[in-house]
Amino acid sequence: MQRKKILIVGAGLSGAVIARQLAEQGHVVNIIDQRSHIGGNAYDARDEHTGI
Repeated sequence: MQRKKILIVGAGLSGAVIARQLAEQGHVVNIIDQRSHIGGNAYDARDEHTGI
């Protein structure tokens, strides 16, 4: 298989999963996202005061 350079726009759950799969196949993968974290709406954040 030919190694390819791939750009994925969006680091949500689907983007992160396909990026990993492509990287494991030997491709060079870059991901860009407007947020500073991966996971999209599945990102988990906790309130420091309540722990929730």
